[in-house]
Amino acid sequence: MPEAAKSPQRSKSVAFRVRGLTCSKCVGVALDEIRSLPEVEQVGVRLVPFGVSLITIPAAGSADPADVRAAILRAGFRVVSTGPMVRESVDPPEFGWEASA
Repeated sequence: MPEAAKSPQRSKSVAFRVRGLTCSKCVGVALDEIRSLPEVEQVGVRLVPFGVSLITIPAAGSADPADVRAAILRAGFRVVSTGPMVRESVDPPEFGWEASA
């Protein structure tokens, strides 16, 4: 059996819709907590001040969504929903963070 078939890979990016991120300092707090997880290789954030921001973990990462959700909660923010990244409704952010206009 080929090596790739032996280890299951996540096939889609996972998106976390989060309330409470209002500024770059909030983003930094959330990113620090998420990046403390050993499985997180990259994380993307689309900041929507006073709205629902989007945190994404790309498909290449092996982080458990439940662990990421717990990290967001530990950072003091509320996860509104979690699910696969849907390109039709939201363009995936660059890795890092960006403020929406």
